[in-house]
Amino acid sequence: MAETNKRMEDWLALIDAETEGDLEEIEQSTTVPEIKEAIALLRELSADEEVQKEADNREKLLNDRKRIIFPVYSSAK
Repeated sequence: MAETNKRMEDWLALIDAETEGDLEEIEQSTTVPEIKEAIALLRELSADEEVQKEADNREKLLNDRKRIIFPVYSSAK
């Protein structure tokens, strides 16, 4: 049971990671090979300028949609 909780905590930490430092900490502390693979893939994709451009465009589109669908909340900020 403790092993299952640790695995889940590691996955949740990866989902929550915001910085390279966060990834390094998770990578050093986890024993889950799939998490280490996911971190390597995330770094690879983050280094690809085309993939980064697509991610930026997708984020911009989502933000634009939010402003159109929820204009009251956008103007309140």
